[in-house]
Amino acid sequence: MRLCMPELRQEIANATIHPGTRVYLSWGEKESDKPGALGEYTANALEVCRALLGKGAAVDPYMQPDGTHCEACWAKQVPACMDFLFGGKYE
Repeated sequence: MRLCMPELRQEIANATIHPGTRVYLSWGEKESDKPGALGEYTANALEVCRALLGKGAAVDPYMQPDGTHCEACWAKQVPACMDFLFGGKYE
C-alpha cells in the first residue's frame, strides 16, 4: 500500500514541529488481508515516527495485535493514547 508516502515525507520535511508536540500513531495487525500488508504498514509507520522524532516531536507508535480498522479496536487504545498525549490517567 502506497499510503501517499512521498507526499507525507515532504510534508514532514517542510513542517515546523513545535516544542511539546506529541503524536500517537497506531495501526492494526489485521488492517488488511493483503499478503505483506502488515510489514508494509509497519515500515511506513516507523518511517513516519523516525521523521517526526527527527523534527523534535515525541512519538508513540503502537501496533495493535489482532487489530482491524474499526471503532471497537480504536476504543481499546483510548486510555494509552490519552495518557501519552495528555499525561493523565484515563480508564
